[in-house]
Amino acid sequence: MKKSVFYLCFLLFQFINFLAAQQLGVYKTELDFIQNQIFPDSGASKLQSNTVFSNTIIAHKNGIKYCFKKDSIFGYNHKTGSFRCNHLDKQDYQIMENGNVVIYMIMEPTYGYKNFVLKPQYYFSLNLSSPILPLSIINIKRAFPENERLHHFLDIDFYQKEISMYNSTYNTYQINYLINKYK
Repeated sequence: MKKSVFYLCFLLFQFINFLAAQQLGVYKTELDFIQNQIFPDSGASKLQSNTVFSNTIIAHKNGIKYCFKKDSIFGYNHKTGSFRCNHLDKQDYQIMENGNVVIYMIMEPTYGYKNFVLKPQYYFSLNLSSPILPLSIINIKRAFPENERLHHFLDIDFYQKEISMYNSTYNTYQINYLINKYK
């Protein structure tokens, strides 16, 4: 339990540092995300993303209101991070890392005896435009079917570890480190 709390605190700290350089706004395309070009150009003063009741994102800048349909943009940058709008399942995935594979996270409820707890669930895609899949050893092996060496080290490295593990030595997720090492 202490390890997981420490791990979450470390990720939160890393993410806050990442956000310090970010501005609020909308990424119209994948290229805009890669180049960190947001709309409105100098950043919005307020960004509303209502995923429950609406399929729109509203940005306010200098008293002007900009409305975007989620199915016409790539994603958006909010106070809590950068998100990719997935039009297939109508879900907004938080982009954690854009490496050899793109790592996403969603806080999903896990139900217990009398309550529920929000727990991070991890997903990945091969690039910013490919489908988003649950992050699992089987799905990574299917994404890289010809790389037998990677398959072997996935089985060894994640035998008793979570596949969503962050490698603080190399400042990357362990799965991206392994894919890069065994290309």
